[in-house]
Amino acid sequence: MTNSNIAYISAGGTGGHIFPALSLAERMQKLGWQVHFVTDSRGYEFLKLLPENICIEEIRLRQLKKYNFFSWLRFFLDTLILILVWFFKFLRIKPNVVVGFGGYTSFPICASAVLSKIPLVLHEQNSVIGRVNKIFMKKSNCIAFGFFPFLEEREVLKIEDDTFSDLAAVVRQMEKKKPILVYLGNPVRTEILSRRNSIYTPPGDWPLAIFVVGGSQSADVFGEIVPKSLYNLPRSLRDRLRVYFQARSDHRETIETDLLKAGVRYEVSEFFEDICDKIANSQLVISRAGASTLSEIAVIGRPSILVPYPSAKDDHQSSNAFAMQNAGASIVVSQENFSPETLSRILEEFFCNPATAQKMADSALNFSKPKASENFGLLLNQMYRNE
Repeated sequence: MTNSNIAYISAGGTGGHIFPALSLAERMQKLGWQVHFVTDSRGYEFLKLLPENICIEEIRLRQLKKYNFFSWLRFFLDTLILILVWFFKFLRIKPNVVVGFGGYTSFPICASAVLSKIPLVLHEQNSVIGRVNKIFMKKSNCIAFGFFPFLEEREVLKIEDDTFSDLAAVVRQMEKKKPILVYLGNPVRTEILSRRNSIYTPPGDWPLAIFVVGGSQSADVFGEIVPKSLYNLPRSLRDRLRVYFQARSDHRETIETDLLKAGVRYEVSEFFEDICDKIANSQLVISRAGASTLSEIAVIGRPSILVPYPSAKDDHQSSNAFAMQNAGASIVVSQENFSPETLSRILEEFFCNPATAQKMADSALNFSKPKASENFGLLLNQMYRNE
């Protein structure tokens, strides 16, 4: 099989891996590339809006959950078989580049790229390098970061949104040596980018909205704390408040009951199709600190209260959250200190200070990298395109 420009993009099946990878896939397709998107069965639910001419390929590799000898053996054998299958596939197809977005699903794809001597580029959504990306970092040509990484004695190049000189400098460095570390931001979805210029309405004597989101790891603690904190707010504030609450289906009934007791208007859903509108129409977002979610909040330009997931690998969510707080865009609360009383105090203070809210919104917008997918696509196009 021959084609002038072929890119394989691999991502684990969670939203944090999938959404940035989808954004890059769409960008590469617009640049004239033939794009193959590789993910697992979990990732298919996120692929509804992917252009039809982007080929989707499923990789069957079950997540290692039971830590016993036979589970490890099965996982090892499955991974080895997949590496061999994709090794011969890459020898036959000879893609220009393979881009890995992390997650255990991307391991055999990245390994096959290295073995078949296909250029490998990695993208790390967080400031802390994930396990799979860490394994292949030294074998890659470049690793691009969504949040600025904290790596001692390593030069990190930056690609600013409007300076093509930065892009040219990165290309020159990639031609000299590898791997190159680049900070360019997290690619975000087109529908999120379309709301970048949405006007922010700071708190005042008018209807207000809060959007509560954070993924499957947050429904329990957010569902327990947020409604109770709203009940403690002044009645005059609750009467003007609407809450958009993303929660798992098994928590929905309890959350709706508690929000009804709090006396606020609400919408509770397992997944909001119009999530960009929900963020844009809110004065405040309460969230975990996954890199993809924070990048979307920043691009739209909304203040946030962040509660990092304490069991996240290498505590990467805390690093993401404090980067946003240091930029003036967020308030970080540890899960240990996340209580109805603490959240009520923060919410009341926030809604009584519209100038502070506006400043946080502006800071979030300034922190964002809206051209991340464009710059990433241009970088790959410049380095690996066959003319």
